[in-house]
Amino acid sequence: MITRTVSTELSSAPNRAGAGLLALVLSVAPVSFASSQAAPIASPTNVGAAAAPAPQPQGAVAQATPQAAPAQGTRAQDRVEAPPPAPAPAAAPAAPPAAPPAAAAGETTRASAEAEAANRDMQAELEPTPGGLTADEIIRAAFDNSPTLAKAELEFAKADANQARARLAFAPRFDASVGFTRLSSIKLKPLNLDLHGILRDDAFKSQQEIEDYIRTHPEAAKSPFSPILSQWAISASVTLPITEIFLTIVPTYKATQKLKQVSNLQREATKLQISYDSRVAFYEYARLRGSASVARASVRVREAGVRDLESLVQAGTATGTELVRAQAELASAKLLETQALGGVEVALARLEQLTGTAIDPNRGVGEPFIGIEIGPTPSIESVKSEAKGARPELLALNALVEAREHLVRARKGAQYPKLQGRGAVLYANPNQRYVPPERNWHDTYEAGISLSWSPNDTVYAHTQATDAETDLKTVYEDRRAFEQGIVVEAASAVTGHRTAAEQIGARTQALEAARRYEADQRALLLAGAATPNDVLLAQRDLLAASLDWLNGFIAGRVAQAALLKAQGKTGLAN
Repeated sequence: MITRTVSTELSSAPNRAGAGLLALVLSVAPVSFASSQAAPIASPTNVGAAAAPAPQPQGAVAQATPQAAPAQGTRAQDRVEAPPPAPAPAAAPAAPPAAPPAAAAGETTRASAEAEAANRDMQAELEPTPGGLTADEIIRAAFDNSPTLAKAELEFAKADANQARARLAFAPRFDASVGFTRLSSIKLKPLNLDLHGILRDDAFKSQQEIEDYIRTHPEAAKSPFSPILSQWAISASVTLPITEIFLTIVPTYKATQKLKQVSNLQREATKLQISYDSRVAFYEYARLRGSASVARASVRVREAGVRDLESLVQAGTATGTELVRAQAELASAKLLETQALGGVEVALARLEQLTGTAIDPNRGVGEPFIGIEIGPTPSIESVKSEAKGARPELLALNALVEAREHLVRARKGAQYPKLQGRGAVLYANPNQRYVPPERNWHDTYEAGISLSWSPNDTVYAHTQATDAETDLKTVYEDRRAFEQGIVVEAASAVTGHRTAAEQIGARTQALEAARRYEADQRALLLAGAATPNDVLLAQRDLLAASLDWLNGFIAGRVAQAALLKAQGKTGLAN
């Protein structure tokens, strides 16, 4: 069995990002192609050539041979056993190194610098921008712009007016009127108190005799009971409900108080939903901006790799297939960047729709997302307990239950007889209380109490009470359904938060593994134990791990928002 020793001191592979996990190692693997091809793996026939390797760029991984001692540091020797080769004709003499690979080495050095610059730019873009957008800013602007919240404000104002109107029912009812009446003329029977008193109808044989008698006896025509045709009156009255105060007015007023509280809690529930939606929209915008930054850095790295491969293909040290694969990876990276940038535009439009204002896309994001701690995960029971005491939707349903109960009592109270007190004052000319009527102004008053009952009103009030009881039962079911939903929402928020915390750690480790694997593949390529295709695949995995890592932190922010909503909190600083 033929055995060859390949030096793979992977621990000496350079960390070209230089900034921990943020500086994603997306360096181009082909940067080492020229050196790898210019200095072949040592063999028994080229020990001398391997002992004097060509100069390497600063930070490059030194090549090793079975016979050559390590240049610096301690090397781990991995033995790679190859199967026995098939018989082959005698090997031709090795061709001397050509000049183009040296030129390609210069290109790869510039490509490495481009990759490091791309990583630095990406790191800067992922950092918070001073004066950038924040979730709280988006939420407050959404409060000012939301039609749903504006409608909730109007409903609250309406409920406040209803309560004020119900308060008026406690006051007595006052009525006042001023009137003028013109009566039609009538002819009363003649009256002569001095002679015969009131004349009987049988005293005259015809109407003509009556008229003749009046004409000849003027004093008889002036009856003191003759109506005054022009009448003036000023009146005022007051009615005080007695039984209705206790049976209908008080329960109705208490119902309006609770309904006002319901409107206020519904307004708070609207704010809670708007704050959650705004946070999710903002975090989606931040995620897409980060994805665009990662994709942009990947494009720059792959462009540098394509330039390297073009130089190596011209030098004859790389195949056209490897170049085509690198170009395909570049096209995929550009597609990913285009998709991410399009997503950023859509997310920005969503934020502008929420806030009602134009947002400068160059402002950036003003709060951190990378490397954050999302805090400990609370228990499901604690979240459920907190939600039952703080969720405005549930509090609104509780208040609505009380309001419906008061309305049921008020509708049932309307079935009973009504006891009322009444008083009135009349100032009239003539005043009907004065007999015979006089053409003078007189004032009179009256006061009394009455008990009234109508079977029609009782039947109608009974149907209203039945409807009120049905509405109350409906609210009971709505509250029960929401309480069940709180249990599910609390469990979902808690498990989502716990999963997000674990996900951040797992994806951070996955990113570190992908980074190390990509660095290993580059080192193996320098040692001749890997192909450019292996490096391309490692870079593809590194890009996917970078996006997953970024998405993991954004998912942590969304999990925090979901937990706040489950607990009935907007998360806004006072």
